[in-house]
Amino acid sequence: MKFYELITVDKRQNTPLKVQLMNQFRLAIYDYHLSEKFVLPSIQDLSKTFMMQEKDVEIALQTLQQEGLIASFKKNEYIVSHKRHSNEFMAKGFLLFQYIKKLGLEPAIVTLEQTMILADETIAKKMNIQVGERLLYLKRIYSGNQKPMVYLESFLNINLMPAIEKMVFTNQPHVEVIIKHYAFEPYRSVRENRVIALNREQAKALQDMENAPCHQVEVWTYDKTGKLMDYNLATLTSDDVFETITEPHLIQSTF
Repeated sequence: MKFYELITVDKRQNTPLKVQLMNQFRLAIYDYHLSEKFVLPSIQDLSKTFMMQEKDVEIALQTLQQEGLIASFKKNEYIVSHKRHSNEFMAKGFLLFQYIKKLGLEPAIVTLEQTMILADETIAKKMNIQVGERLLYLKRIYSGNQKPMVYLESFLNINLMPAIEKMVFTNQPHVEVIIKHYAFEPYRSVRENRVIALNREQAKALQDMENAPCHQVEVWTYDKTGKLMDYNLATLTSDDVFETITEPHLIQSTF
């Protein structure tokens, strides 16, 4: 795929162009569509192509550099830096609790439901398991400064993590429990993104409007051996807190 087919902005959106540009780069780098040491077009070329002010392009690229996603190459030129972005990738892809901290907010988890279920045909197919296998199902709200940010449904395979239902307590990050008690930890994610309209339950939990358009992301989390750790379905609020410009001093690694 050509660079300018992969990275695009849309002037019809309410989201500022520099924020769109940062999010496009983040997604492309997180998913390894841009290879390590790939040389980005110059600030002037990006500005001309996207009809943006050079200052806005520069702010976007400097923010990505602070996040460790890109590195300075020459004056006003940058390259993709996969080696440096791994911590941010982990936080963004797996550890919502830690990522909310990175935004400079006070994180909190409220558990709406925690129960044992049997995998139906749809979930079994998504997790590559047998219909009827036992799963721990968690339905939670992740908040920052008491503002709901993500409505998260998680499915944990009991066969891989015996007694996980006794170890996960209602308001703690379950990934930290998995790392602490089991022999695998998150290494890679596969995501599918879509735009949906919030249903009544999601809107109520997120304190948002029913039928408001929002982002929904399916995330499959694997360890280094390729073992599926968990499957998550995350629904963000319609104002999408993650599409804000993060101040550079808030992006320092917590790992």
